[in-house]
Amino acid sequence: MTLRKLAITTAVLSMAVSAAFAQDAEKEHKLIGDWRGEYVCNQGRTAMTLRILALRPKVRALFAFYAHPSNPTVPSGCYEMSGVYAPRTGEIRLTPGAWRLHPPTYVTVSLRGALNPAKWTIAGDVEGFNCAQFAVAYTGGDNTVDRLCSKPEPVASLHNTAPALTPN
Repeated sequence: MTLRKLAITTAVLSMAVSAAFAQDAEKEHKLIGDWRGEYVCNQGRTAMTLRILALRPKVRALFAFYAHPSNPTVPSGCYEMSGVYAPRTGEIRLTPGAWRLHPPTYVTVSLRGALNPAKWTIAGDVEGFNCAQFAVAYTGGDNTVDRLCSKPEPVASLHNTAPALTPN
């Protein structure tokens, strides 16, 4: 191969790689926003909104859940999530963080799913006790997350406020 052909081949490959990275960056930017749908766990069918806040250096998100029309007794809750997103495969993995709104007896769950770019949906597994699948569709913006997640979970006092016990 001549030096000129090698230079042309290198230039073409470089442009192709740059174009692929640009497409990935554009696709990632479009993922940021609200995804609304449902999941199934021990409490039954539950409505959810996943707000993706950032994808780099790692995914940051808020997970809000609330009553589904077919299951109106589910309480509302919200917690932070973080994880990874693989643009080439569309796989997303999220693990739970701090509660923002914690209903009694509820525990956090992890999500493992994949983006379907043709339908702008994410579907996969809810990883938690007696849980099954989740599916969400991109909505862009959803005030549910603002309403449920705006108040941080109260922090326990650092001082013991219980009365001191005195020996008899």
